[in-house]
Amino acid sequence: MAAPALLLVGHGSKDMDGNVDFLKMAERAKARFPGRKVQGCFIEYCDPEVPEGLDLLVADGAKDITAVPVILFPAGHVKMDVPGSLDGARKRHPGVTFRYGAPIGVQSGLFPVLRAKAEAVEKARGWGPDRSKTIVLLIGRGSSDPDANADLHKIARYLWEGSGWRDVQVCFSGITSPRFEEGVRRCAALGATRIVMIPYFLFTGILLKRLQRQSEEMRPRFPGMDWGFAPELGHEDEILDIVQVRVAEAEAGQVSMSCDLCHHRIAAAARESD
Repeated sequence: MAAPALLLVGHGSKDMDGNVDFLKMAERAKARFPGRKVQGCFIEYCDPEVPEGLDLLVADGAKDITAVPVILFPAGHVKMDVPGSLDGARKRHPGVTFRYGAPIGVQSGLFPVLRAKAEAVEKARGWGPDRSKTIVLLIGRGSSDPDANADLHKIARYLWEGSGWRDVQVCFSGITSPRFEEGVRRCAALGATRIVMIPYFLFTGILLKRLQRQSEEMRPRFPGMDWGFAPELGHEDEILDIVQVRVAEAEAGQVSMSCDLCHHRIAAAARESD
């Protein structure tokens, strides 16, 4: 029996550069899944969106499809929107089997990648080996789901342990606090004279380009401080390593996510009678 077709789900961006980067990643993924049909799609802002991506695979003859969200954290899109699209596809294609994998999540395999990005910034800025006044600022997209925001703080703690950096701080581009400039101010208040800015984003886009501009515009407001901005994560082979694991989990029926603190679950429990 043929191996399941694979649907890789990206977030999507209003900036086509980010969408092109995702599709290039999906193309690279084909080498990891020889003999399989691999289709990239998006949750929003770019075609094909998830329902069309599923329909394209079915139209191409797929009878078994594994969908994996190439999304960093499990928030509303991963927990609600994509499963809703899969429910719709099951109704449209009753003879097809659909499986759903977990997002990337907190992965120890990415910690060496983050450290290498930080070290590259330190080298590029010409900083010495003393990290006592260097803080890493991990910048997330930001979510209305506290579960996702908490995951970034967990990664920050892992990244700091044994690093020699003064601290690893967290901030967000939007939705929640602290925002980017507040994150820089916190670093200054903690005594940093150097900041390694690491955007915890998979691909470029409007938000990431805005952060890069803001980082340069803020320099005059922080005399005596220096910082460098690392590139995004999605071009790294380690992302595809994790995608392979997520596909294998889904196809083995071993998908798991921690839902105990999910605000979607809490809201649903409050409406149990519905």
